Amino acid sequence: MSKVSEISHQYKTSLTASQQAYEDMYRRRAEATQEFYEEFFHQLICPMGDRFKNQRFRARLQELIERQVGTRTLNFIAIDGTCRRWTYSDFVTFFGGAYGARGSIDLDSGAHTIKYNRWSLDQDVSMVAWVPIPFARLEEVSRPNGEQFLVTEEERVNLSSIHVQVMQLAEIFLAYNTIIASRLESPNILLMDLSPSSVLASVAQSQTNIGLVGYPYDRRSLTSADITVAIAHPFSKDFQIPSPKKMDLYRLLISELKRDPQNSLMISEVAERLGIQISPNEINFSISSGVAIKLSNSLLETGIEDVPTKID
Repeated sequence: MSKVSEISHQYKTSLTASQQAYEDMYRRRAEATQEFYEEFFHQLICPMGDRFKNQRFRARLQELIERQVGTRTLNFIAIDGTCRRWTYSDFVTFFGGAYGARGSIDLDSGAHTIKYNRWSLDQDVSMVAWVPIPFARLEEVSRPNGEQFLVTEEERVNLSSIHVQVMQLAEIFLAYNTIIASRLESPNILLMDLSPSSVLASVAQSQTNIGLVGYPYDRRSLTSADITVAIAHPFSKDFQIPSPKKMDLYRLLISELKRDPQNSLMISEVAERLGIQISPNEINFSISSGVAIKLSNSLLETGIEDVPTKID
């Protein structure tokens, strides 16, 4: 065998082994995913296909929609966005935009048809933002506690993901403008390809980095308690927000204080009602941060030992 043939044979053997390892890796991942779905994840999936095949189910759903909305034609707007960034010699430009496609769902016929409608030329249904930033000021708009060992400006731009946040902001502003439109043009359904959790995670800041403590508002200055209460929102008893998870316990206490600020709050009763354990740390946080003082004029009764039972 010549030297060239030997090298070619070794190269083929290496490629075959690499391909086999690659296929084995994805096969194991597929098996693990299938096992995870069958053991646990299928419990979180609600298969609606079989239900919508049932004519009686569709009829009940249509009746419920008509009763709640008052019409058999549901207007919807589907909002989607795009983002890009361009790097030049002295500055970088971030672009984010959003557009809303309009349509309607007709429930009057038995087929339940979907139709897309054109916007008139005088209606502005897009939201566009261009943000040019010099490299010298890039740190002012990027995350303050990010990676400190970045070699090039390109790495800083890639890490900041400002263009993604600009796109999300454009989508949210377009959704807001659509909702507050006139009654005849406002949609019954608003479709967006992002979740509240992803939006909040992309713009989340710790309380110490917000920088609004001391800001003048309504003839007074904002305090840390104001910031804590604002971050704890939103509250919804129907949707169990905030949830009784350990990381949300302080938000849970704030929501309980907010619902009835004029009466005493018995922490032990809250814990028993929700089936959770509230440690003294969460209670002390509400007291030491001034939240309890801000939201309640009464006693903060705990029913737990070694915890202050009165707001001074």
